[in-house]
Amino acid sequence: MKITVYRPNQIGGCITEIENKAGTRIIIDIGSNLPGNQDGEKVDVKTLTVPNRCAGVFVSHYHGDHIGEYKNVHCKTDIYIGEVAKQVFSTLQTRLSKSEELTGVTPDDVERIKCFKTFTQGTPITDIPGFTITPIRTDHSAYDSYMFLIDDGDKCVLHTGDFRTHGWTGESVEEKLADYAGKVNGLICEGTML
Repeated sequence: MKITVYRPNQIGGCITEIENKAGTRIIIDIGSNLPGNQDGEKVDVKTLTVPNRCAGVFVSHYHGDHIGEYKNVHCKTDIYIGEVAKQVFSTLQTRLSKSEELTGVTPDDVERIKCFKTFTQGTPITDIPGFTITPIRTDHSAYDSYMFLIDDGDKCVLHTGDFRTHGWTGESVEEKLADYAGKVNGLICEGTML
């Protein structure tokens, strides 16, 4: 398994590419830079997500620094998100599209969101050859946030997304990790509190 983290020296706006032995690649989170990070590394999201390079994009939650580049994902590459998170994000983007000239969100952007594939807590995603990706619901200020357990048959890594253990579902985070993740070969964690 090969892991590439784009924009690794900043908080927010991270994009993680994971490649298995067969050369199949997935992307975890496709975030925009947070305000103040406009000088951060530029990532050509369209090229990074062309179908012959990327088999799918998985979004941990709907905050802009994790999904903000969705408009630039190649139109033939699937984007996966939690069921409720998709509804929340769609509602927000629909509202923003009413002021297109101020927000830059277009009706076409809203239509793209309707095509996002959804997943649910603990149900492995096996659509991507050579990968089993298991979403693990976690606690965060964005409802319906997820970690991802990524298994390529050889190695297993946990991508945490953003999480906390003190909110509404925070008490169950460690229990879910024990049930669904167990021991892993690697941990990918945005260092917001380190």
